[in-house]
Formats: sequence, C-alpha cells, structure tokens
Amino acid sequence: SYYTDDTILTIALLDAYLNKKNYEEKLKEYAFKYEKQTHKGFDTVFSKGYMRWCRNLRDNKSTGNGAMMRISSIPFLSQSRDEMEEEVVKATVPSHNTEEAIESALIISDIIYSLKNGVPKEELIAKYKKYINYHDFTSFNATCYKTLNNCLYALFNSTDYEDAIKTVISYIS
Repeated sequence: SYYTDDTILTIALLDAYLNKKNYEEKLKEYAFKYEKQTHKGFDTVFSKGYMRWCRNLRDNKSTGNGAMMRISSIPFLSQSRDEMEEEVVKATVPSHNTEEAIESALIISDIIYSLKNGVPKEELIAKYKKYINYHDFTSFNATCYKTLNNCLYALFNSTDYEDAIKTVISYIS
C-alpha cells in the first residue's frame, strides 16, 4: 500500500486549519515539498493538472473528488457547524472552485461533523437519500458527482468499518 496526493493534501489542510494559515498556500507548499515522491508506475503522486494549478498554469475549476477526500480534518475539529462550513469552503475554493466540488465537500463534511456530534445514521440517510445510489463504474472517473453517490452508498449500507471497506473494494472490476 502507499499514500496518495490526497493523503498529503489532507495533512496540508490540517496544517492550515490548526495554524490558521492560508489554505491555498499550504496546498501548494505541500505539493512542491512532496512533488518528487513516486509510486510504482507513476512519476509523482500528484496529477499533472494539479501541479499545473500549483504553478499558476491552470485555473481552479476542478470537479475532482479530491475536494471530498482531503477535507476530513476540518469537520472533525470544527467547534460549530457555521465554522465548519466556512472553513470547508475556504479550503475547497483554491483548487476546486466549482459548485460540484464545493457542494460535495460540504456534504461529506456535514456527515463527518454530524456523526462526530451524535446525529443518528438514520437521520443522515433521510437527509441525503437522493445521493445514496450505487452506479456501476464503466470507466475511470474521479469527479465528485460520479463518485459521491457510491461513497455514500458504501457508508450508509455498511454495518461497520470493515464492511464499508469491503463494499468499496467490490466496486473495483
């Protein structure tokens, strides 16, 4: 197993949040710091598009699911829902300034924040019912809207952590 760009950028957002630093600056700092990290079959852990954004050669209009994957520390550590939402948007906009990415990051963050604060799973299932659908992956797609439904399906149709991981692995064909 190995870590990914979103593992690194999760730590970058945690660093920015804890130290009250600029999210964009931290995202770029960590990308440049770990840009040379490689994994079998890949030149770097970061996509070419992400590194072009870091170098100001690309806009910040990504719809990639990294917006959802790297945001977990903010809802986990936030002291209020308002703080959580404000910080999630501030952390998402620099690289993923699209309605799709922001909405998806806020949904995942709301679920984390709610579960941390004791909201019953059934209440969240009712709230996000329209998003909880399994869709076969017929080809690789890493956009928020194409992966959010399957993530929520695995989460809300599992009995525990191990069951959720098995469900996600079953998506790979």
